Amino acid sequence: MRRPSGLGVMVIAAVVAIMVWSAFDARETSTAVPVAEAAGHDVDTPAAAFVEAGQGDAQESNVEASTASPSRDDAEVAPRGALSTADVTNASTTSAPAASVEPFLAPRQGLKTRKIARAQLGSKIEAELQRKSLAGASVGIAVRSVTHGNELFARLGSTPLKVASNDKLLTSLSVLEALGANFRFTTRVLARGTISNGVLDGDLVIQGDGDPGDDVLDEALAKPLMLERLVRVVKDAGITRVTGGLIVDDTIFDREYVPPGWPKDQLHKEYCAPVAGFSLCQNMLTVRIQPGKAVGDPGVIKLEPDSGAYEVRNAVKTVAKNGKHEVGLPAPTQPGKVTISGTTPFNSKPEPIRVPVADPAKTAGQHVKRALERAGITIFGAVALTEARVASGAGVRLLGKVDAPLIDRLRVMNKDSTNSVAEHLYKRAGAQLHGVGSAETGGRAVLAALAKHGIDTDGAISEDGSGMGRGNRFTPRQIAALLAVLYRSTHRDAFLDTLPISGVDGTLKNRMDEPQYRQRVRAKTGYITKVSALSGYAQTDAGEVLAFSILINDFDVRKVGNSEMKDVQDDIARLLVDLAGVDS
Repeated sequence: MRRPSGLGVMVIAAVVAIMVWSAFDARETSTAVPVAEAAGHDVDTPAAAFVEAGQGDAQESNVEASTASPSRDDAEVAPRGALSTADVTNASTTSAPAASVEPFLAPRQGLKTRKIARAQLGSKIEAELQRKSLAGASVGIAVRSVTHGNELFARLGSTPLKVASNDKLLTSLSVLEALGANFRFTTRVLARGTISNGVLDGDLVIQGDGDPGDDVLDEALAKPLMLERLVRVVKDAGITRVTGGLIVDDTIFDREYVPPGWPKDQLHKEYCAPVAGFSLCQNMLTVRIQPGKAVGDPGVIKLEPDSGAYEVRNAVKTVAKNGKHEVGLPAPTQPGKVTISGTTPFNSKPEPIRVPVADPAKTAGQHVKRALERAGITIFGAVALTEARVASGAGVRLLGKVDAPLIDRLRVMNKDSTNSVAEHLYKRAGAQLHGVGSAETGGRAVLAALAKHGIDTDGAISEDGSGMGRGNRFTPRQIAALLAVLYRSTHRDAFLDTLPISGVDGTLKNRMDEPQYRQRVRAKTGYITKVSALSGYAQTDAGEVLAFSILINDFDVRKVGNSEMKDVQDDIARLLVDLAGVDS
């Protein structure tokens, strides 16, 4: 294969430069409000008026018990050119002009490529599905031309199937519809009491807005961390002592920290971090374990951040250099306590281990309290959660706030497939529409977003926002239709920027990375046991944009792995990229 031409390299470099500049242009900000003016500059709205597997797919749930088959298994192949019942005809007020649809990149100049005639597409896709690795599996596919509006291919297109992390596409639609691409999370710092000579005679309140936190971002964007910015707000207000406690207002969400459908045997895993109305440090403990000074000594354990929120029972022993590093770190089942056991070799430098916390909102409050104390601000009382939203007025004033762009969180959710971020956004969409974020209101927000755009919700089930739960069900046509909606909406550019790009980044960095297909596909990956998915966009040389969804359920994990499923998905996506023009 020949390398891209000089012009091609320049085009790619320009695209990368624009993406980098855009990322730095959307940095988070913190704003301190002078204490004397705070009461007159903050208008709190009632709660009812609010405007939401491992982190990458390689880590998403790989030990699941459920083997249930899809609720419908009728074979279905739509004729090419036929319109789906989920065809999007109501462009709505968010629709972008068709003329504004632009290619992902310039044509593939100087590269040897295939030309797949449109009349051949169906038979070629069906040929890909004859592989032995798919024996016994249910494979649902829908392909729709976003440019021309017609459906090109469907197989089990109207069959509700498990979607794994393709569920994050549903969350993307719901949160963009509920909040808008320009939304910014706002975490407020409030003083409840009187302030005189640097002393707050009362409580300091941290009011969460459902933000998953900036420590989920790339390091370049995550400085200074939210924790540091919150401390800065209090210091800028001139407070040095608080006679009361630190109150965490997490009431924007319910306190069901873990989605009910998540696998119970995996809740100690990093990819099962909980969700809370106020979150810090990804709601996980980071544990660093080093050997003792001699064989037989206890291991040395360090928690990050060291907030004093957890009492650690150290049962780790130092063993000889040729020993094994085997450490048991179960998720804390008792708030404030964690037991760490196992062995670590002498002179070893093992990687840090992260484990979800049991009480995320209160633990986040502990992090803030300790950080304030280290900054010279004394808080005499304890950390506590409030049961009712704290509103400004009547002795409560705003000290300042920390805000952050929604789009940064969406980018992390989709490119890195971060489950905890997805659940925060899912609940935040529910809070915006229904007053409080929960699994129930998040699900209602998803179905409402589909219905708003005329997408048939028959058979659709939204159990969580990440796809870790096995109860989520959507059809390939529903997903392809929502992709078409997002592409032709005012959210398009922001949404496209969040998706993994073939051969470039995210969970598609090492997939379809040949020169002919690099940057040609933007799609969301997905995997839980027996379920593999890929849904997104492919672009042809003619500039036609195709929305597609490939959902593979119930493949035989005793004989094949997800890598074989990825091969099937990638080869079908390559066929779409190679599709010839409309008149061929």
